[in-house]
Amino acid sequence: MFEVKTIDRFDLTDFAGDIFKESNTDTPDAILVRSSHVNNELISKRLLVIARAGTGVNTINLNACTANGTAVFNTPGVNANAVKELIIQNLFRCVRPLDGAVEMMENLKAAEGETLQEAAEAKRGDFVGEELYGKTIGILGLGTIGQRLADSCYHMGMQVIGFNRSRKNLRHVQQFETIDEVLVASRILCK
Repeated sequence: MFEVKTIDRFDLTDFAGDIFKESNTDTPDAILVRSSHVNNELISKRLLVIARAGTGVNTINLNACTANGTAVFNTPGVNANAVKELIIQNLFRCVRPLDGAVEMMENLKAAEGETLQEAAEAKRGDFVGEELYGKTIGILGLGTIGQRLADSCYHMGMQVIGFNRSRKNLRHVQQFETIDEVLVASRILCK
């Protein structure tokens, strides 16, 4: 049975069984890491693989792993949809004062002779905000996250412009030659 050390928090209950078990050993067969640093002391002769949940392997000593015969891999794009959704959530928060509106509704009280709806209607104008529809969003980096964001923004009616070091074949993105061009032309900017 293989021993797997998790450096960051992982839930392996659906996967553990006859093949591997989660272990806190200093000489594991495998390591799962999200974004923490993998200490060189863990790269023992027994270590077969280090799996990075996410993009990049900059927290892992690749030279030591290569010399040890330890395979290292990552999972690019694994969290792309979650990151895209977080960006979209923040886009809404940028153009609409949602926190203030929620706080106003939680504390709303009607004056004597006034209905709650009338009290809310009197304050509604302070929390209208703007629409994303028609706004120009600039996206710096058109990898998996940038492409998903561009597609969602396009479908929300936004004008999508962007920059990537190498040109991408994207239907809904007007690509610029420089970052500065995107900065000048954007109403909203995502990196």
